Amino acid sequence: MPVTYVMEFENLDEQQYRAVLQRLGVAEQAGEGILHHSAGPTQDGRWMVVDVWETEAASEAPSFYDQILPNVMAEMGLPAPRRIDAFDAREVRNVRAT
Repeated sequence: MPVTYVMEFENLDEQQYRAVLQRLGVAEQAGEGILHHSAGPTQDGRWMVVDVWETEAASEAPSFYDQILPNVMAEMGLPAPRRIDAFDAREVRNVRAT
């Protein structure tokens, strides 16, 4: 079953976000098994990331979200995600406006 992770960051900007992707080795190509990755700023300045994976095993969770990502961010002097939520996705589809 697909699994979705929603991450919320405070005090993170686009340049820092892109540097984290580079450090993780996924700036040019996402990891195998990821169906969707979306990221961007909110109106109040937070940075949000949404990842949808084919399965929880494909995401390497919990080690990636609980250990690898926070450790890499700490090494870069950046704050860990303020919040990470995960849920089983009952539906995953791409919808295009006509």
